[in-house]
Amino acid sequence: MTTGEKRFGRTWKPLFVGASLAALGLALAACSPGGSGSILDGINTTGAAPPSGSVIKMQVSGDQDTALVTANVTTGDGNEIGEKTKWQKLPYTQEFTLPQGQSLNKIFVYAQYTDNSKASISCSVEIDGKEVAAMSANDPHPLECFFAPVESAK
Repeated sequence: MTTGEKRFGRTWKPLFVGASLAALGLALAACSPGGSGSILDGINTTGAAPPSGSVIKMQVSGDQDTALVTANVTTGDGNEIGEKTKWQKLPYTQEFTLPQGQSLNKIFVYAQYTDNSKASISCSVEIDGKEVAAMSANDPHPLECFFAPVESAK
């Protein structure tokens, strides 16, 4: 038995894990979709599933001319529609109509400058003209705008 185990017993591990989980819970509770500042701001798993035929609009804009962008929609049957990660001119917009009879699993937009720039960059997701996820930053970290309907997020 080590000196630490003699002095504190074996209770330090559960306390450490508990404190870590509590800190993570507080961090997640402080985040809300559509803001800026936290990497979780662009995540929304609280909305209702849009009906088939809905128009999905994914956008990236920023101060630089180009950025690495991924923008895709995953339908309920697992089909992915959209752009794989590649350089795109800014502002970038992609629209997609959810096919009749299809449900939505998730929408994902990723954007990043690769030169460690602190230039402004933002992403957003709209469904039928209503913004469901957005994020902005002025640092070199990637942005992620993510929307999953409540039914898909469970």
